[in-house]
Amino acid sequence: MSSPIYAARGVTWRDFFLHLDAAGAGVIGKTSSDYTIRLAKNGANQAIAGLTLTEVSAANNPGLYAVSVDAGAGFVAADGTYSLSIAYTADLTKTWEQTVVVNTDGLPATSGVSFTASASNGRAMSGASPLALATVIITSGSTIVAVLTTDALGVWGPVYFTADGTYGVTVQASGYSSATGTITISGGATIATGPGIDLTLTATTNNPLAASELWAYFTRQARDVSGNKASTERQQGVQDALEMLAKEGQWNWLLRRGYLALKGAVSYTATLTNGSAVVTIAGTWATWAASGRVLVNSQVIDVLSRDSVTQLTLDAPFIGTSGSYAVVLFQDEYALPDNTLWFHQLIPFQRWAWGGNPESPEVFFQRQSGMMYGQQFPSCWTVHAGKLCLYPYPSNDATLAYTYYIQPTALTTGTDIADWDPAQVEVLRRAIDVQVVNRYGSCAGGDADTIFRRYKEALARARSTDREPTSVTGLLDGSDMFDERVGRAWRQRPRG
Repeated sequence: MSSPIYAARGVTWRDFFLHLDAAGAGVIGKTSSDYTIRLAKNGANQAIAGLTLTEVSAANNPGLYAVSVDAGAGFVAADGTYSLSIAYTADLTKTWEQTVVVNTDGLPATSGVSFTASASNGRAMSGASPLALATVIITSGSTIVAVLTTDALGVWGPVYFTADGTYGVTVQASGYSSATGTITISGGATIATGPGIDLTLTATTNNPLAASELWAYFTRQARDVSGNKASTERQQGVQDALEMLAKEGQWNWLLRRGYLALKGAVSYTATLTNGSAVVTIAGTWATWAASGRVLVNSQVIDVLSRDSVTQLTLDAPFIGTSGSYAVVLFQDEYALPDNTLWFHQLIPFQRWAWGGNPESPEVFFQRQSGMMYGQQFPSCWTVHAGKLCLYPYPSNDATLAYTYYIQPTALTTGTDIADWDPAQVEVLRRAIDVQVVNRYGSCAGGDADTIFRRYKEALARARSTDREPTSVTGLLDGSDMFDERVGRAWRQRPRG
């Protein structure tokens, strides 16, 4: 069931659908013969005339197909409500559906009898409180007539009717069970009789941050679009909303702590051959050697592999006289977690803190090129290419504590819970609204300008009510590293 779009009578109608495979890639090279096309008018099957289906561009828009209906021969030649479905014959579960209302000017009705909800007559409520931003769907049989959003008083409307009949009213909101009612139109579309009661929604026990709830919200805001495109895009749309929000600021609930096990440098006596990348020793190379570098004869060369307990292969050949050399094996780059969005800070006042603030990668590499290796105490650090880079290298084994902001984890099953603060679910829903607009051009919550304005307003509210920790003792595991200076630095940190 899709929300209707409007077409002007006697004007060629065009639309598009996206055909994706199970991996989300566009399916190319299809023609109308690959699809089963059906058309109904006001519930009765119709002959298909004047409809063409063409691939837009396999190179530039893979999987995108255009549907057009000629003005004179197709269904746009006569007024009515049409249901068009295009199914992939090889897999009929992949179906694109669209409801098209054909009338004189191609615009929704703004005449006829109207109905607007009011107290005790269709207003959306949660207990004794009005329910704002709920979605109201008006239907005639299986056809959606209108989709509206409640205001701060739980009121919605007006919605216009041009034909007598009984119309269904469904009110939905994320985290609530739905409520239903009816509107009766009579007297030649001059009398509108509403539900006669408030439509009360009951809060569910479902977590509003559960993937199933967020996906359902996306579908409702997209006006219940169905088919292959909707099923593949709703998950990506919710994920894009989470990632967009994560990049809008340094949110406390996305802050995590991490620890790096630093490796102290180890000295060896090694045998090297001019022009060869193989380095051998009589003893045993450290187990972490493949992640390190060697300093030999004023050359620093990355280790490519630890071939055995006695042999390494370097990333570049040794240049110099073949023979025995004093070699230092060290590690000065440490990979950060894959879900790191932003590195926050090295937790202050550790013995191995490499200074309180990072250098830019450019300055760091300049200092590193000075070859001042072997110093006992660290001097600077940076983050580059997903790694924490330390200069000079650690001369002792140590644990380095730090904090970082995570990228929200991908939601793959309906029971997954989003990495977000439940108290800030409003701004997440507004971000989902933005993703709906980006994909479909409109949203049940309003037009594009309204949606973007509401998102920015919700974002400002979320920032002003960010739930900030009262201390960092828990962050530091209550260890003896805690110091009032740490707490002061924490409270004065930059905010998003």
